[in-house]
Amino acid sequence: MSKRMNVSRIIGVIGKPYGMKGFVFVRMVTDYPDTILNGTLLYLDDSMMSEICIQEIKDVSIKGGTRIVVKFHGYNSRDDVENLRGKELYRACKDQPALDEDTNWIDELIDCKVYLINSGCIGTVIDVENCAYNDNLIIRNDSGKLITIPMYDEYIDKVDVENKMIFLKELPEYI
Repeated sequence: MSKRMNVSRIIGVIGKPYGMKGFVFVRMVTDYPDTILNGTLLYLDDSMMSEICIQEIKDVSIKGGTRIVVKFHGYNSRDDVENLRGKELYRACKDQPALDEDTNWIDELIDCKVYLINSGCIGTVIDVENCAYNDNLIIRNDSGKLITIPMYDEYIDKVDVENKMIFLKELPEYI
């Protein structure tokens, strides 16, 4: 099981203050921003030592777009939140929303060894690229070459995050 699975997962990054009452812009990096609500307990570090609780979260219209602003308990002025700028927000993994059966968190896939059935290990996942129509595994082989594998059923046979292994049915034709 991944070390990170038992600790925390990043959900956003705090931006600049918004107004004078202690609100800040937050750039959400979670696929589930709707699960971040008033009263949600978050952390300012991935080891979960520095707690921060959402007092209010709302969408605001800025220059024709919508952005998320957050007010944290105990932060009541622009000066109070200025030192939060650039800090990452984490949520305990136990508080994460449940995923569908064949869905994994990206950090669960990082460092998985990738095997081609009947052929052996082809490399290690170093990243997952989010594209418009699918996600791609970015794999580095032993010689340092990067290999991109679309996460389609025609290529992926089995994902075993507990043992950090991914099995491929076949490689795409372009590899």
